[in-house]
Amino acid sequence: MDERLTVLDVVQKSADFLERKSVESPRLNAEWLAAHALKIGRMELYMQFD
Repeated sequence: MDERLTVLDVVQKSADFLERKSVESPRLNAEWLAAHALKIGRMELYMQFD
């Protein structure tokens, strides 16, 4: 069965990965990466997707 992820699930999984790799500000960087990939502003991640 396929697992469906929301954009925020992807941000959280990305932040967890970045934290394991000792990246500074993992949540912020995960948000920027997701926003860039979707060609939207970072705040739009929270306003448009659930």
